[in-house]
Amino acid sequence: MFRSDESRTMSNPKDISDDDDDDDNDIDDTLLDEVMALENKVEASKGKDYGAHAKLLLKLRQAKLKERLEESRVAFDRKFNLSEEQWLSWLDDKTKELYECASGKKRKEMEVRVQELFERATATLPASVPIWLKYLSFSVAKTSEDTEEDRRQFYERSCKIAAKDYKRGDAFWLAYRAFECSQNDDFSQKKNRIQMVSTRALETPLEKLDELKEKIIAGVENRDELSSYTKAYEVGRKRRDLRKAFEDKIEETASKNITTQKSDPKANLRAYRSYIAMEKTLHKREKNKGLNESVQSLYERALLKNPYVVCLWIEYAMEFSSSKIDILHRALRACPSSFELLIEQIDSSADDGDIQTVNVSVTTEAFANLLENSSLKSFKVANDVALAFLRAKWKDKKSDDTNNLLSNMHAILVAQFPNRIRIDPEMKLARYWAQRHANPETVWKFFLVENEKIYGDYLEAHLQRARYFESSDPQLANRAYEFAFSKRNKLSRALKGRVKDDTKLLITRDLCTSWRSFLETSEDSFPSSYEKVKSELHFIDFEKACEPPASAEDIKRMRREGQIARKRNNEQEDGEFAAADDDAEDNATDGEKNKRTKTRDDSKSHIPTSSFVPRSEKPREEVIKELYPDRDQQTAFVKNLDFSITEEELVKFFDIKEEGTVKARVIKDRHTGRSKGIAYVDFESEHNLLAAIMRDGEALKGRALSIAKSRPPPSFPGSGGRGGGRGRGNAPPSSAGRGGLGFVPRAVKQKPKKALADL
Repeated sequence: MFRSDESRTMSNPKDISDDDDDDDNDIDDTLLDEVMALENKVEASKGKDYGAHAKLLLKLRQAKLKERLEESRVAFDRKFNLSEEQWLSWLDDKTKELYECASGKKRKEMEVRVQELFERATATLPASVPIWLKYLSFSVAKTSEDTEEDRRQFYERSCKIAAKDYKRGDAFWLAYRAFECSQNDDFSQKKNRIQMVSTRALETPLEKLDELKEKIIAGVENRDELSSYTKAYEVGRKRRDLRKAFEDKIEETASKNITTQKSDPKANLRAYRSYIAMEKTLHKREKNKGLNESVQSLYERALLKNPYVVCLWIEYAMEFSSSKIDILHRALRACPSSFELLIEQIDSSADDGDIQTVNVSVTTEAFANLLENSSLKSFKVANDVALAFLRAKWKDKKSDDTNNLLSNMHAILVAQFPNRIRIDPEMKLARYWAQRHANPETVWKFFLVENEKIYGDYLEAHLQRARYFESSDPQLANRAYEFAFSKRNKLSRALKGRVKDDTKLLITRDLCTSWRSFLETSEDSFPSSYEKVKSELHFIDFEKACEPPASAEDIKRMRREGQIARKRNNEQEDGEFAAADDDAEDNATDGEKNKRTKTRDDSKSHIPTSSFVPRSEKPREEVIKELYPDRDQQTAFVKNLDFSITEEELVKFFDIKEEGTVKARVIKDRHTGRSKGIAYVDFESEHNLLAAIMRDGEALKGRALSIAKSRPPPSFPGSGGRGGGRGRGNAPPSSAGRGGLGFVPRAVKQKPKKALADL
């Protein structure tokens, strides 16, 4: 029955593809322009632009340009993993072409190509039930007959992962059982195979396990056989009941509803992680091979829904070391810009013996191909990959070939990132090279003298050179500090931090501090160098002490550069100290009042008169609510920001459509001017706010952002704004807490207890 149902499904090609038979020549010119623009973009990126390539596939399918679509799909499949939707679209198109072919040699050749495509799809996404079901339908309907063993191997592969799907796995077991029932083998052998498949099916935790049991035991009269099926069903039922809560949680978190205020994009991943942890615990306790396959099936299902989580790929590869290389290869196609996966793949290849020590030219070519096929974003990350490649390829070998190899690899790195060179502050590649060179000073001169334009102007590079020789050769270490000191006015930091720390004076101070620490602990004596360092540090301290007060122009410039914080609202500070100023005015003499008033007027003389606005008598929070009634309903609170993020970069990150409706406010320390790593982002509508919250966990400048709706603390009557009621839920603030002063009027204190009771 299953075979006939699947045959009817495959006999109607219109159900497979949504494409109709409209005239292919009638193509919109706008659509063609979009196709050409996307093709140019893909070609310019050498096929590494995933987004442009994915859009190109959609546009080519809309334009019905079959040959160009096929070429683009093949090129995309070489670089990246196709999604489930992309694979189904490709398979639909190819099966439709197959059923339009007349029977004969051409159809058989077409069937072979379609079967190869199905094999690639199931190897890429082994947990995709729709792809496996389509493959099952194709295998039933094709004209060429496979051998019995080939068919059995097909069902075994499908039952390893896809048949363990909680919702739809029963279809594969029924098809497998129907196949065994249709064979013309020896009766006892046939019966044993049917019983084996039926028992495995009933022991699998499936949602439709009860229906599956009824179909299996229908027509079975042997009591022993019924008893074995009942025992298998009881095992499967217990497993199903144990996993039902996990499956319900996965189904609940799988569909991301943007209209739900409390939606969490990471909830589905957490649900899978807890499910996997439970399966691992059962596997260790029961030592069941089938449970090990269940763990693998869960990993594949989790990666089908979360294909860009690098740590999940690495965890999966570590868990199943026998398939580690294949898993990491798929992971790199899903996350091509992840240097962690690339390094893990290099180390795994070395452990399995795939990487062997060969000559310099072959190794250099292999490294060049590695960089060419990867999508690494920076020179620093590529250095880490180069170091992992060297450790795997060359081990601890020391020879002249090593020096030639490192020189060639460094040239490839520089050529790969000509305009995006940001050095590694730890200089790991230089240290690795120096440890394997007969004369380490030659290596450091290669980096800091011969490649001065790349490394010579960075403080960290000179410090790493000097520290390398501090214990082994103090003379060379002191000479390295001398060389860095001679370039002190040209040095900058490779590791960017606060803007105020990048001044020449502070860079020189850090260099001299490290130099003085070396001189004080070194066994050798360098009196002239010590006097030079001591004199320079005294000069720096004197310069800092004699710095004049910053002018208004300097303050504006420093605010633009982020060296000091800009006050968000001058009136806020006035409001905080208004009461204190009024009390001071009452107790001051007339001369002091006039002097203070003159000083205030002089300090504000540069501000135009039109900028002064009378302060409202209402509390500050009420004024803000009147001016911005939807402020809290349309504001996102963003945490874990990189400290160098600017408001413009944050706006660009959230304003994808470039509508200019997003505003960002990065919160900075009022004393240092450094970002606190948090920000408020205002949106035009609540819908846009919810769409932004859905991006929680996305990375910006290498840090995963935490995005949530802004929830200001509640305010109570007489609480003094944000000060009162903090951390007390809905309880009113205490008079002695941070919100109130906790004073008791003197008149009340002096009244006797009886008078207080009358009050």
